[in-house]
Amino acid sequence: MNKLKKLSLMLLVFVGLSVPAYAKASPLLFSREDPQHMLSKQYKAYVLARTFVPSTLQKYQRQLRDTDTPLPKSLRLFIDTNIDWNIYAKTMFGSHWNDLSVKQQKDFKILVRKVLLRKYGKHFSPDANFSVRFNRSTKYRSSVEKEFAKVTTLFISHARNTKFDIDFIFFKGTKRWAICDLHVDGVSHVQTYKSHVRRIYKKKGYPGVMKAFQRALNKS
Repeated sequence: MNKLKKLSLMLLVFVGLSVPAYAKASPLLFSREDPQHMLSKQYKAYVLARTFVPSTLQKYQRQLRDTDTPLPKSLRLFIDTNIDWNIYAKTMFGSHWNDLSVKQQKDFKILVRKVLLRKYGKHFSPDANFSVRFNRSTKYRSSVEKEFAKVTTLFISHARNTKFDIDFIFFKGTKRWAICDLHVDGVSHVQTYKSHVRRIYKKKGYPGVMKAFQRALNKS
């Protein structure tokens, strides 16, 4: 399976495990408990929704794809609480992040969020034939007074008869753990984007990066 297909399936799982199975999703929000425990609860909720209320998942798919319309409060709360978009965008932009103004940082983060939700939201379907296994304990590490955790899963695509590892990378904020990256067979999603951003920024600066992401949004 080539890298593009793996990344697409990875983000399918990313969104699939991150979208609430029911409108009132507060019990499934990440907290300061072991990220694997919380991720497992979300996966079980997703499986139940896929089995018993597939129309709900289809509704979420439409809402995720329509980036021109604000997400409903419950879905927005779930997405923005369980994904650390600040760390995501900052890491993706790399060493030039602090060269940007506050407004530029905010605009980039908003655009990244739209691109990912629209691009991979199309894969979010109750017909998706996959399962996930949690085979290892959470691994924790500290870096420059920051805490990270890695939850390793085995993704099984029954439709493609394919298995591969997906690592969910979490950052510990002041109130909760939240996803800030994913690795598929050791390939970082954020680092893959980061290499593209660095190359574009070197040639065309911040405007070039924003135009590239806007094109990606329009094509998705």
